[in-house]
Amino acid sequence: MVETFNYICIKEILNRVLRHPLLKGLNLEDAIYYTLDFIRGMGLPEVYIDKEEIIHIEDYRQLLPCDCIKVIQVREPKSQRTLPYMMSSFTYNKTHTLPAYKIQGNVIYTNFKEGDLLISYSAIKVDNDGLPMLPDTPVFLRALEAYIKKEYFTILFDLGKINLNVLQVAQQDWAFNAGHCRSHFMLPSEDEMELIGRIMKRAIPLTKEQESGFVATHHKEHLKTYNPYSTI
Repeated sequence: MVETFNYICIKEILNRVLRHPLLKGLNLEDAIYYTLDFIRGMGLPEVYIDKEEIIHIEDYRQLLPCDCIKVIQVREPKSQRTLPYMMSSFTYNKTHTLPAYKIQGNVIYTNFKEGDLLISYSAIKVDNDGLPMLPDTPVFLRALEAYIKKEYFTILFDLGKINLNVLQVAQQDWAFNAGHCRSHFMLPSEDEMELIGRIMKRAIPLTKEQESGFVATHHKEHLKTYNPYSTI
């Protein structure tokens, strides 16, 4: 879904949940932990921001940026050539002449020993203090509040401080809001549906889009036919 929204600091969500009497023991550190867990678990691409950064490869590897959630593409900075993903189990392979990469954990590995790479990746937006920024939209905030409540109430139930009915209500509230939030953000817009339709209805499949960085994926296909009996 193509949606515009402002961002608010995570401290705002903490102020919202602290209005509940049973959540008074929640602190900022707990709220950050639950929020990051929620964002990663929901997998909402619209919540992330796209970033680019040049990293230097040393000894066939380098750490990814600390705010990296998912690597989208990898290019050579000078040539702008897009690198394919490396399927080989061996990092250094003399028979593999083209530059390639693979990712394990928070480390990127390449089949060349040293050099620069331009990576495009998804990241969580943060403020000047490094605290996560959240989309200021009711659907997202209600789902996040429900998740924090469900997780915190599970701890309280294990400690015998609340009964099962209270926990089950929180779990049901989370299930409803999670489904609403996921469908709200994952539903494609009219433009995105048009792009999906163009990709699926192509008569000639695009087999080398990775080499160009997928720049032509959204282009409309024009199929010209030749009539040998035409006099024109």
